[in-house]
Amino acid sequence: MYYFRALAFSVILFAANYTHAQDNPWEISFGNTKMFSGWYSKEVSHLPTSSMTAVLSYELLDSITVWGVFNLPLVPNQKLTSKGLIVQNQTPPTLMLGGSFQPVLIEVKKDRYLGLDIGASIGKEIALSNRLFPVGAARLKLIIDDSTTVYTGVTSSPYNTDGDLLWGLIYGVGTKF
Repeated sequence: MYYFRALAFSVILFAANYTHAQDNPWEISFGNTKMFSGWYSKEVSHLPTSSMTAVLSYELLDSITVWGVFNLPLVPNQKLTSKGLIVQNQTPPTLMLGGSFQPVLIEVKKDRYLGLDIGASIGKEIALSNRLFPVGAARLKLIIDDSTTVYTGVTSSPYNTDGDLLWGLIYGVGTKF
């Protein structure tokens, strides 16, 4: 827990004191994640679940961004066993801190850019277990007038109560300020 707080404080302190190249370095976005787990298993079939995601990010440089994420699962994880029974367990909400690198940003039209972000973070369950876990993600984004971002992408993490590897499809809309 101490290391998570120290990392959060360091990121905020660094972001607050670093000069940036953008007029609108902050972005808040709201999106959704469709999570899939255990699609490779023969004993059970995992049904996709959904979660709400809120992201606050700060662009340090033109291609480096730090961010915090709040992820709220909206439905329990569900498995359909080979005997036809549905087994449910609830994944707790999480907080994540991380960063991303933007290797590609192409102007496709005046004031419209297409970019690719690749990122990693450390997540922590908001529960008594205090479990930490890694998260990887990549997103394709369309930036309009340097103020609106529309994105879609993929994410992966061993984030659930069973420790299964999850894959997610992410999408959402952000506003830069």
